[in-house]
Amino acid sequence: MKLAHIKGDEEQSVYTHLKNVAEYCGIYGEKIGLKSCAELTGWLHDIGKLTSEFEVYIRKASKLEGKHPKGPDHSTAGAVWIMSIVSEELTGKEALIARLTAQLIAISIMSHHGGLIDIFDSKGESPYLRRLDKLDNDEEWKATYQQVLKEMETTLDIAYLKQLYIQAIDEISAIFSQLHKKSRDAKELRYATGILCKYLYSCLIDADRYDTSTFMDGGQMIPPTNNEALWETLIVRFENKIREFAADTEINKLRHRISEACYTNAVNKEGVYTLNCPTGSGKTMASLRFALHHAKKHHKDRIFYIIPFITITEQNAAEIRKILSLTEDDELIKSSILELHSAKEEEMENNQEDVQAAELLAERMAHPMIFTTMVRFLNTFFESGTRNIRGAHQFSNSIIIFDEIQTISPKCIALFNGLINFLTNVCHTTVVLSTATQPLLNRIPETIPNLLIQEKAELSGCTSDMYELFKRTEIVDKTETSGNTKENLSQMIWENVKTKGNALVVLNTKSSVVTLYDEMKRQYGEQAEEEKIIFYVLSTNLYANHRKKRIEEIRCKLANKERIIVLSTQLIEAGVDLSFRTVFRSLAGLDSIIQCAGRCNRHGENGLGVYGEVYLINPNFESLGSLKDIKKGRESVESLLEIYNRNKKSFEGDLSSVKAIEAYFTSYYKKQEENMTYKFKGCNRVFEMYNLLSDNVAIKKEAEQNLNIEKNTRTIINQSFKTAAKYFEAIDTKGKSVIIQHGGGKQLVSELLSANKYVDKYKLLNKLQPYTVNISEGVFKKLGNAIRYYEAFGVYILNEDYYDEVFGVSTTPVAMTFYNF
Repeated sequence: MKLAHIKGDEEQSVYTHLKNVAEYCGIYGEKIGLKSCAELTGWLHDIGKLTSEFEVYIRKASKLEGKHPKGPDHSTAGAVWIMSIVSEELTGKEALIARLTAQLIAISIMSHHGGLIDIFDSKGESPYLRRLDKLDNDEEWKATYQQVLKEMETTLDIAYLKQLYIQAIDEISAIFSQLHKKSRDAKELRYATGILCKYLYSCLIDADRYDTSTFMDGGQMIPPTNNEALWETLIVRFENKIREFAADTEINKLRHRISEACYTNAVNKEGVYTLNCPTGSGKTMASLRFALHHAKKHHKDRIFYIIPFITITEQNAAEIRKILSLTEDDELIKSSILELHSAKEEEMENNQEDVQAAELLAERMAHPMIFTTMVRFLNTFFESGTRNIRGAHQFSNSIIIFDEIQTISPKCIALFNGLINFLTNVCHTTVVLSTATQPLLNRIPETIPNLLIQEKAELSGCTSDMYELFKRTEIVDKTETSGNTKENLSQMIWENVKTKGNALVVLNTKSSVVTLYDEMKRQYGEQAEEEKIIFYVLSTNLYANHRKKRIEEIRCKLANKERIIVLSTQLIEAGVDLSFRTVFRSLAGLDSIIQCAGRCNRHGENGLGVYGEVYLINPNFESLGSLKDIKKGRESVESLLEIYNRNKKSFEGDLSSVKAIEAYFTSYYKKQEENMTYKFKGCNRVFEMYNLLSDNVAIKKEAEQNLNIEKNTRTIINQSFKTAAKYFEAIDTKGKSVIIQHGGGKQLVSELLSANKYVDKYKLLNKLQPYTVNISEGVFKKLGNAIRYYEAFGVYILNEDYYDEVFGVSTTPVAMTFYNF
């Protein structure tokens, strides 16, 4: 009996491990018609462990503490075996599908430690073919492989494995045909096939890690839960709760109409839908109603809420927990909902003795309802390693609600659209795009895959009349009349606050916020102190916990009707439930402006029919520099304003109208066309990630020339998976994360530097996440010796003298000054 794992006196045979992994791979794959293919992948993934060499290694490694040394190559044998049984007699499409099937299985197997490998890479090599060619080029490995073949004859049912392969070919053929129908060109088809490879890989990673961790923990694998009874229970709870909601005001009646429309449309078939209605229209509850009823009608496994910011994630999760719970500490809801983001993971670790258990829950994403961020969603499919992609298969047969979808980075649009098309076309997934500023992802330049939305996609039934009734603000163009100098803007803001009590000013850069703050303090600081008008600053130079505390203080001041001026970057635009009498917004994209307007007269405080004013300004001291997306958005809004100011009827007399939003995105996406395929620099050249993950023509051709491959029939897909994953970032984080010794962070840093155990270090590093700030390369250089790198922990820590109470990270030492903030 060859061994796969050992824990103490317990031993798990290779056969038992392969059987368990194959069973669960098959369960995961069956959801998209990939049962045999996934099961076969599970059976073959660790056949390289059927050797005496690996048994000697595993016995020695089991007696060692800490990290084990690297063992013999056990992840190539399965790939070599599956490629060896591809019939040479097949021709045409049959041969293509047979080789594709074997290649998908082979890539998944040889990559199951460390992440999907490149078929061809930027160095002119083929890591994939090099692994397959070990049979011809490595005599020692060839001898080991012969032992594997011998052991397979007595350990596994070879005839059954070959039968699985025949069935797998039929499965891939059916999926490939489905992809071919919906793909506009060869590039889209290749990209979708790459996502199919990732899906199969996810099935293997999850099944393999699940069986291994279950054995090591002495537990038992639990098959996926059928959630139909849960959906029924949650529907009853939800419907009972919303009956209690009063429909006594015009706004509540409108919210009820939107909710009813979502309920009615829940019977619709799977596909991509939009929930396009104004701020304050109850989108969160309406989307939940649709999701619960749609899940019941179409027997869905789970519901995902994908949200751009952690603050909104926490807010929406709390709101939904409240409406679905019968008691304050409802066990059914606690066990049904997973929040998956950095802040929640810290809480999970604090409440569980076993850190590994918390990791397992997060990585598997097996809960019925999951709230996570757009960053985590994109990382699941495009980041490097095995941890992120493990839960990718859970998105099949599910409902995915993307809240504030307009925030998706333009560079990710080709990747995103192709992925969503695959999930809805192949994986029986329903997607809802929810926002008050719906981007035209189905109407973008032809060089980019368009999102395949339903013909009648809108769920809300929201009409132009309803939009008008929800209106809370009026956007006023002050870009020409405000003067736009720091002196004139300061005066304009000050006079407004004197008459209306408070104001929010949102600028595009941290430096412009500092400039305007300094000018306002210079002009009005003494007067503000006398009249008790308080200044606040919000920016990402403040660590997350500091921002959170400051926002709570601002909320209290507003509730008490105290006079305040808040100067902020765009971080306040979404997910922050604050309402100001007036808002000043520096020119940016129309979606950002409308989101910012959501912080003005948010709850109709001005009275029925009295709009809050959102002033558009254009500070001459604000330089966008490398902020290309904001700059292109601003340019599109400037063009929009020219048309609007000549003829306001062209956009229904409202810059936040559906027509204005559509015109804006048409212009903006045209400007962004060349950036939508995710261009990046690496290896002294420029790549497009969408190309690397689709046909990959240039890299493939270079590698084939370098390797003297005249006619390549060995690879059907040619992606550079590993290269793309290495450079993928869902959001631009150019710079370095630095830990701040301020507030609770100071004590945590002290504990970290004295910690000895790995588990303690791990927990402390996670607790310190809310005390970190991402610092640009330029600021990092200016700080110089004020930042110290601790190699033992792999972190940078800022000298506490370089953190300012008002502005956050400072490039000069901060004097002990007490600010009125």
